[in-house]
Amino acid sequence: MRRIFFYPKDGIGSISQLMSEEIKTNQGKIFTCARAVSINTNKGYADSVDYINQQGEKVNLKCDYIISTIPITSLVRIMQPSFDSNIHHIADQLKFRASLFAYFMINKKCVSDNTWIYFSEKKYIFRRIYEQRNYSQYTVSPGKTALCLEISCNENDNVWCRQDDKLFKDILDDLTGLNLLKENELYDFKIMRIKDTYPVYSLYYKEKLNSLLSHISKIENLISNGRQGLFNYNNMDHSIHMGFLAGQYVASCKESQDGWQNIIKTFDAYKLID
Repeated sequence: MRRIFFYPKDGIGSISQLMSEEIKTNQGKIFTCARAVSINTNKGYADSVDYINQQGEKVNLKCDYIISTIPITSLVRIMQPSFDSNIHHIADQLKFRASLFAYFMINKKCVSDNTWIYFSEKKYIFRRIYEQRNYSQYTVSPGKTALCLEISCNENDNVWCRQDDKLFKDILDDLTGLNLLKENELYDFKIMRIKDTYPVYSLYYKEKLNSLLSHISKIENLISNGRQGLFNYNNMDHSIHMGFLAGQYVASCKESQDGWQNIIKTFDAYKLID
């Protein structure tokens, strides 16, 4: 059986770009590089959000409703007045894995005919390779391709803290050892570090997660959503679906959190394609 995936011609960023254009068309505003530092509540209602802008200034933004997609473990720590220490202790027990993404720009048309390749052997530093040209030829220069190598790690561990030039050498050694690449075919590279990419499903994680969600639900106009916000190991299309449902829920002017809690339960039915 042949499986077909639909992919945007100009890359996956086209989806968020179109969403942002629609928001702006409807007089919405988007603040980028803005780090939320507190959600200010009063009598079970979120009044405002404090964030740090690109200039390093603290800004207070009044709000009617908040849909948070930051890690739920971070969300409970920025609530003001602060949640009790027991909630913080529970949040400390929910862990995320981090990821390094190494992008190798290759001076040849293709490395393989696969969109992705998995590596389960511990001797390889990476766990998965994506080849960009095999998703869309329009996302790379003519006659060239690009590899994205995903490396799983924990924040601040040996891999996370390894210098980029050392990571580059380790990755290149593995690629050449697999006969996927010759060093003289590489013309550029970039390494990115992303925190909180994979929720870790440890023993009794669901009970701990439900304790956090129950506490958050006491804030009438605040919901936590998305992969990180619900500690839900899902795919991108699932997260978009979560966003649609959250938007519909808020637009329906629901005053009780009960309906949203019922929606959350349906997310457990997602089937992963990984």
